[in-house]
Amino acid sequence: MKYRADVDGLRAIAVSLVVLYHFHLGPVVGGYIGVDVFFVISGYLITNVLWREISVGDFSIARFCERRVRRIFPPLILVVAATLLAAWFILLPSDYVSLSKQSLSALFAVSNFYFWSEADYFARSSNLSPLLHTWSLSVEEQFYLAWPLILMAAWRAGNSTSIRAIKITVSTIVVTSLMWSIVKVFSSPATAFYVPIFRAWELAIGGLLVFVSPIRGRLLSEVAPLVGLVVIVTTALLITSDNLFPGALALLPCVGAALIVWPRLEESSTARLLSRAPMVWVGRLSYSIYLWHWPLLVLYRHENYGNYPDLGMSLVLIGATSLFSFLTWLLVEQTARDRLKVSRRRLVLIGAPAICAVGIAAISVIAAGGFAGRLPSDVVLDMDQLRSPIRETCHLRRLTELPRNENCILGYPATVPDTIVWGDSHGVELSDALADRFKGDKRSLITLTISACPPVVGYSLGDRSRCAEGNERIIGHILHELPSVHTVVLASYHFFHYRRAGDQYASGLTKTVLRLVSGGKRVLVVGPIPEFSDSVPLVSARMAWRGIDRGPAIERADWDEQLTSISPVLDPISKIGGAEVVNVSSVFCDLQLCRFSKNGRPLLFDSNHPSMDAAALIADRVYRSILLDDQPASTIAAKR
Repeated sequence: MKYRADVDGLRAIAVSLVVLYHFHLGPVVGGYIGVDVFFVISGYLITNVLWREISVGDFSIARFCERRVRRIFPPLILVVAATLLAAWFILLPSDYVSLSKQSLSALFAVSNFYFWSEADYFARSSNLSPLLHTWSLSVEEQFYLAWPLILMAAWRAGNSTSIRAIKITVSTIVVTSLMWSIVKVFSSPATAFYVPIFRAWELAIGGLLVFVSPIRGRLLSEVAPLVGLVVIVTTALLITSDNLFPGALALLPCVGAALIVWPRLEESSTARLLSRAPMVWVGRLSYSIYLWHWPLLVLYRHENYGNYPDLGMSLVLIGATSLFSFLTWLLVEQTARDRLKVSRRRLVLIGAPAICAVGIAAISVIAAGGFAGRLPSDVVLDMDQLRSPIRETCHLRRLTELPRNENCILGYPATVPDTIVWGDSHGVELSDALADRFKGDKRSLITLTISACPPVVGYSLGDRSRCAEGNERIIGHILHELPSVHTVVLASYHFFHYRRAGDQYASGLTKTVLRLVSGGKRVLVVGPIPEFSDSVPLVSARMAWRGIDRGPAIERADWDEQLTSISPVLDPISKIGGAEVVNVSSVFCDLQLCRFSKNGRPLLFDSNHPSMDAAALIADRVYRSILLDDQPASTIAAKR
């Protein structure tokens, strides 16, 4: 296959978009689409090599796998090993264990499935996982386990005289996988993102370019790649991480890349631009750049309490990425791919022990619980103490049928519940803490909480499309089948849902309150709690590790600004008779700061969920409102 410098230039565009996006530099809010561009390039280049060998009867599975190993694994092993070593001095035990699991999944090319399994509503933010980016390498490797076999089967089905069967097969894979992706992204975005069957069409589009006729004519040769480049850049500037992706949106960068990669009989101005020496150099280093930039950024953020680097530090980290990438390309990539320097036997003799060594190191970290002995004993927290045990017994991880026997009754035993806490995961710890208050007065409550499903009628968004149906059943159950319940406490992650659903959430919450009040229920809506940029327990532990006495905090002015942003959600409710918004800001905030720890104990168990310590303080305020509403109207008026 003739070398194409413009493809290396396109690699440079792709990796630059990814790096700018990850470092939050410039307006590249959708730079993650660089990965999709890589998929198309990879599909084209590897299919080209495969077809050349298959068509002349010279294909060897062993030789193909050897090429993939030489290309992918030597730099990957180096980066994984270096990340594990650096993490000894930076990561807390729980994060070190997580990194070690990521390392094993990367070495065995199953990172995508590892992160897919971790991609739930409770997982710590994935953007602090040092090897998150290896998911795309795993998708590629899994695709290429099947791809040669598919091409050979299609070639033989066509009696080895025509490529028509291959065109039909590859086109079918493109269309089928794309349709599945478009459908799946609505019901399960994480599945559509990480699982290869929903990404196969992107690599197959590149493969299809090998079997179609080259672009003919000067005009089309000029226009097609130019349009492709404009589409890629425009997409990176306009779409954001809030958009459902991949699905139909992924067509934009993939078609853009295909228009550039599509062979032409005449050279274009876009190809000449992409073939300039600086672009080609970055393109050649793109794999190493991709491998190095993310661990460097993430480890920096761990060391700096989750904060992103400023412009100066970003340039330093990108400079370090460039240096490490050049050295890796020169000393590792080039050497490993040279069969004269590294024979197959030598590749195995060096590679197998290297993988085993890194694997054993990762397993050792997992077995030792992250080597907590590296830290002072008072730094290591028992995370289980921060969460409520009812997360395992009462909380629903996903929306299912909700028979009455799944409603957990907490508080004083053998009493008829008079209150229900209905919410998403922000209501779990509150339910437990509120039940403790109820025990003293010989009362009980029902807790009904569902992950990522706020107590809002009509809420139906993305992978939570069934929330609307479930919430309708729940509100009907409360109004018609729980006559003893006179108070409904609604707990929700207001910021998350309002950012995600906007007016659907705001108006839906108001409608929910109005329906409950009209049904004779008293409604208490727990107000929002401050958010932090990272996991509060881990930041608190890191500060203690570094000898910093103060805990994590934000400025009170920043919190007031957050409250203002949520006013469209809460202001209408405060005007409804029979409803109250319970303000819990004072649990966290004084006039200057909102603090996320009290007496050395974290008030959040991640970046937004209240810990049991915070839930106890919030429950005090909620219970005071419940007791106040239990009193005669004349007494309430006097106290108010």
